[in-house]
Amino acid sequence: MGVKAWILAYADGDVSPVLRTWPSLDIDASRSHAARLYPGCRLTEVEGFDLYSYVDDGYVTVGSFPHLALVSTRKLAVDRPSELDRRYLDAADGRTVYLCVMYSVVDWLAYAVWVDGTLTRSFNDWVPDWVRGSLG
Repeated sequence: MGVKAWILAYADGDVSPVLRTWPSLDIDASRSHAARLYPGCRLTEVEGFDLYSYVDDGYVTVGSFPHLALVSTRKLAVDRPSELDRRYLDAADGRTVYLCVMYSVVDWLAYAVWVDGTLTRSFNDWVPDWVRGSLG
Protein backbone atom coordinates (compact mmCIF):
# COMPACT_ATOMS: atom_id res chain seq x y z
CA MET A 1 0.00 0.00 0.00
CA GLY A 2 2.83 2.42 0.74
CA VAL A 3 2.71 5.94 2.06
CA LYS A 4 0.80 8.64 0.19
CA ALA A 5 0.75 12.35 0.88
CA TRP A 6 -0.54 15.36 -1.00
CA ILE A 7 -0.65 18.63 0.83
CA LEU A 8 -0.58 22.29 -0.04
CA ALA A 9 0.39 24.98 2.46
CA TYR A 10 -0.34 28.69 2.22
CA ALA A 11 1.94 30.55 4.60
CA ASP A 12 2.71 34.13 5.54
CA GLY A 13 6.28 33.01 6.21
CA ASP A 14 8.10 29.87 7.23
CA VAL A 15 5.67 27.02 7.99
CA SER A 16 7.59 25.20 10.73
CA PRO A 17 7.50 27.94 13.41
CA VAL A 18 3.73 28.23 12.99
CA LEU A 19 3.22 24.47 13.37
CA ARG A 20 5.46 24.35 16.43
CA THR A 21 2.99 26.61 18.27
CA TRP A 22 0.15 24.07 17.86
CA PRO A 23 -2.15 26.77 16.45
CA SER A 24 -5.90 26.61 16.92
CA LEU A 25 -8.04 25.76 13.93
CA ASP A 26 -10.11 28.68 12.63
CA ILE A 27 -13.34 26.96 11.56
CA ASP A 28 -14.84 30.01 9.82
CA ALA A 29 -11.65 30.70 7.85
CA SER A 30 -11.44 27.00 6.92
CA ARG A 31 -15.01 27.05 5.56
CA SER A 32 -14.31 30.25 3.64
CA HIS A 33 -11.10 28.87 2.14
CA ALA A 34 -12.82 25.63 1.07
CA ALA A 35 -15.69 27.55 -0.52
CA ARG A 36 -13.25 29.75 -2.43
CA LEU A 37 -11.36 26.73 -3.78
CA TYR A 38 -14.54 24.83 -4.69
CA PRO A 39 -17.26 27.36 -5.56
CA GLY A 40 -20.64 25.78 -6.14
CA CYS A 41 -19.62 22.44 -4.62
CA ARG A 42 -21.55 20.97 -1.74
CA LEU A 43 -19.11 20.92 1.15
CA THR A 44 -19.80 18.93 4.29
CA GLU A 45 -18.08 19.65 7.55
CA VAL A 46 -17.07 16.55 9.47
CA GLU A 47 -16.62 17.10 13.19
CA GLY A 48 -13.57 15.59 14.80
CA PHE A 49 -11.93 14.87 11.44
CA ASP A 50 -8.15 15.17 11.44
CA LEU A 51 -6.35 17.14 8.75
CA TYR A 52 -4.56 14.26 7.09
CA SER A 53 -1.99 14.62 4.33
CA TYR A 54 -3.76 11.85 2.41
CA VAL A 55 -7.45 11.80 1.54
CA ASP A 56 -9.29 9.59 -0.93
CA ASP A 57 -10.53 10.73 -4.35
CA GLY A 58 -13.47 13.10 -4.14
CA TYR A 59 -12.54 14.43 -0.70
CA VAL A 60 -10.70 17.49 0.49
CA THR A 61 -9.56 18.66 3.89
CA VAL A 62 -8.94 22.31 4.62
CA GLY A 63 -7.52 23.74 7.80
CA SER A 64 -6.94 27.44 8.38
CA PHE A 65 -4.78 28.66 11.23
CA PRO A 66 -3.19 32.01 12.05
CA HIS A 67 -0.63 32.66 9.28
CA LEU A 68 -1.19 29.23 7.67
CA ALA A 69 -3.76 27.27 5.67
CA LEU A 70 -3.41 23.61 4.71
CA VAL A 71 -5.27 21.78 1.94
CA SER A 72 -5.17 18.08 1.16
CA THR A 73 -6.85 16.54 -1.88
CA ARG A 74 -5.90 13.91 -4.46
CA LYS A 75 -6.17 16.65 -7.11
CA LEU A 76 -2.81 18.00 -5.86
CA ALA A 77 -1.00 14.85 -7.04
CA VAL A 78 0.09 16.20 -10.43
CA ASP A 79 3.00 14.72 -12.37
CA ARG A 80 4.58 18.14 -12.77
CA PRO A 81 4.11 20.75 -10.05
CA SER A 82 4.10 23.45 -12.73
CA GLU A 83 0.79 21.95 -13.95
CA LEU A 84 -1.01 22.49 -10.63
CA ASP A 85 -4.55 23.78 -11.17
CA ARG A 86 -4.33 27.58 -11.12
CA ARG A 87 -7.22 27.88 -8.65
CA TYR A 88 -4.93 26.71 -5.85
CA LEU A 89 -2.43 29.45 -6.62
CA ASP A 90 -5.10 32.13 -7.08
CA ALA A 91 -6.30 31.42 -3.54
CA ALA A 92 -2.91 32.36 -2.05
CA ASP A 93 -3.79 36.02 -1.33
CA GLY A 94 -0.11 37.02 -1.37
CA ARG A 95 1.07 34.10 0.76
CA THR A 96 3.83 31.70 -0.21
CA VAL A 97 2.48 28.37 -1.50
CA TYR A 98 4.23 25.08 -0.75
CA LEU A 99 3.27 21.80 -2.44
CA CYS A 100 4.47 18.38 -1.35
CA VAL A 101 3.17 15.18 -2.96
CA MET A 102 4.55 11.69 -2.43
CA TYR A 103 3.65 8.09 -3.17
CA SER A 104 6.19 5.60 -1.84
CA VAL A 105 5.00 2.54 -3.78
CA VAL A 106 6.36 4.05 -7.00
CA ASP A 107 9.15 6.05 -5.33
CA TRP A 108 7.61 9.36 -6.39
CA LEU A 109 8.08 12.75 -4.80
CA ALA A 110 7.32 16.23 -6.06
CA TYR A 111 7.84 19.52 -4.26
CA ALA A 112 7.27 23.11 -5.34
CA VAL A 113 7.21 26.67 -3.99
CA TRP A 114 5.37 29.64 -5.47
CA VAL A 115 6.03 33.22 -4.34
CA ASP A 116 3.60 35.89 -5.52
CA GLY A 117 2.07 33.33 -7.91
CA THR A 118 5.39 32.56 -9.59
CA LEU A 119 6.97 29.12 -9.41
CA THR A 120 10.33 29.69 -7.74
CA ARG A 121 11.41 26.16 -6.89
CA SER A 122 10.29 22.77 -8.14
CA PHE A 123 11.49 19.19 -7.91
CA ASN A 124 9.99 16.01 -9.28
CA ASP A 125 11.82 12.69 -9.06
CA TRP A 126 9.35 10.74 -11.19
CA VAL A 127 11.13 8.59 -13.76
CA PRO A 128 8.92 6.44 -16.03
CA ASP A 129 9.63 2.69 -15.85
CA TRP A 130 10.81 2.52 -19.46
CA VAL A 131 13.44 5.21 -18.74
CA ARG A 132 14.40 3.65 -15.40
CA GLY A 133 15.05 0.30 -17.16
CA SER A 134 17.26 1.93 -19.78
CA LEU A 135 19.47 3.57 -17.13
CA GLY A 136 20.87 0.19 -16.15
